[in-house]
Amino acid sequence: MQVQKFVSILFESPELKKNLLDKLECYPAQSFKLCSAKELKIDKILDLDFKNKYNEITEADIFNDLVISNFEKYLQHQDSIIAHTVGKEIEDIILGGKELYKNTLESNTAPELLTLLLDLIDHLSKEGSKWGEWLPRLNKEKEEILLSKFKDDKTRNSLFSILSKSPDKIQLLGKLSEIENLEELIKKGNEKLKEEARQKQHTDYIKSVGLKIQDLIENQLEKELAETIELLASEKDEKLANREEQNGQDFIIYKKQKPVYYIEVKSKWDENGRFLLSKNQTERCAEQKDNYAVVSVNVDRYKREKSENTENIDFNDLKDYIKVNIDLGKDFEILLSKNIVLNEKNSPKLVDFSGLIPQKVIDNDGVFFDSFMTDLKLFLLQVG
Repeated sequence: MQVQKFVSILFESPELKKNLLDKLECYPAQSFKLCSAKELKIDKILDLDFKNKYNEITEADIFNDLVISNFEKYLQHQDSIIAHTVGKEIEDIILGGKELYKNTLESNTAPELLTLLLDLIDHLSKEGSKWGEWLPRLNKEKEEILLSKFKDDKTRNSLFSILSKSPDKIQLLGKLSEIENLEELIKKGNEKLKEEARQKQHTDYIKSVGLKIQDLIENQLEKELAETIELLASEKDEKLANREEQNGQDFIIYKKQKPVYYIEVKSKWDENGRFLLSKNQTERCAEQKDNYAVVSVNVDRYKREKSENTENIDFNDLKDYIKVNIDLGKDFEILLSKNIVLNEKNSPKLVDFSGLIPQKVIDNDGVFFDSFMTDLKLFLLQVG
């Protein structure tokens, strides 16, 4: 501020301005070095990154030649440095003769040159950037330079595949490439797609279980008994209506219009997966401990043992990897009874929870699906 005040005093005096001001080194450059007026020029670039890139490439310091903006009004000349001039200097250094830099890129003798060119192309390709105007030669040849980055056919084919898309799709891919955590985004997107596929496959398995139970009811039981039994599927089954009392169960078997058996189907797709019942399912399992079954489909184990990578696995192929647990309600009843006591005492208690079924319990206590179907048939014949 004191320097500006001093320069202002000299500038306002016609005599001092004429005879002294331009001779003194009292003008601060953008490098904060004091210079005479004739050593400095007005900054018409106004892009700090571009000026820094110029310094990096030319090994000069353009900030020594530019006056600080607050002192421009005191200069008695209008000499300036514009971005186009600086851009030409940059291009003369890094591009030189066209054949020279092309041969350098093709021979890969100067990998740092390609790195520098790609960095400049990245800047001039950004939305709203003026670097393309200031580096016209580079902007014109950027596509050819970019291709020199990819030497192997596989990468080039991928690039040409992208370039063959519609302009809208290419623009979309360009915007995606600017996302810093693109790999993480793609990973999560793939996980989302896999999860949706798993949900669809899980729904198919539930329908397969339902069809087998329907077959048991319609074909294996005596005709009179079959007519008194109804299988209610979940809301995902378009053929059968949903009822509120399902409370999250995949199937409820009705006999004489009364619920007599509850079935929940769970599937595990990877080593980190778990067989979990929701809070409502856990409570229903405890309430209906004698007539509640959990069908566990271990797709993860099937894929590891069979070296199967596809998600499209038929239900019948999983026969040896399906277990049914019919006595989980006893364990959940014990756990929930403690919570009920705590609730009545107005003590801290569990509110939102899940019922975890350990793999060991499924392996040791679960029965195979065909065996369960036999037991279910006997149960339906005997139940009132």
